[in-house]
Amino acid sequence: MKKSLITILLFMAATTASSAQNLPICMPTSELETGLVDWHNETLASQQSENTYVWASGIGGSWTLVQYKDDAGGEVACVLEHGENWKPNIGENVLLANADTHEKSKLF
Repeated sequence: MKKSLITILLFMAATTASSAQNLPICMPTSELETGLVDWHNETLASQQSENTYVWASGIGGSWTLVQYKDDAGGEVACVLEHGENWKPNIGENVLLANADTHEKSKLF
């Protein structure tokens, strides 16, 4: 629990700094996704490109743009942007906020 709390606090501080500097913040995928689910109540919502996804807490809620990539140390996820008042573009992407799984390969 303490490790998760520290990870979340670092994530929140890093994403705030990221917005100010326009730099992506990267960490192990499982840690980032745990923070999005547990602290922001976000779920996988739409695919923007091959390795880039939007996580959102629902229409009008918070959102996070995440890019996934393989690193020498394993899979990492990078927060590219985040904000509030998410509005899906249903015409281009299917809203997946109610998906039963977070596995990207099964969703797309």
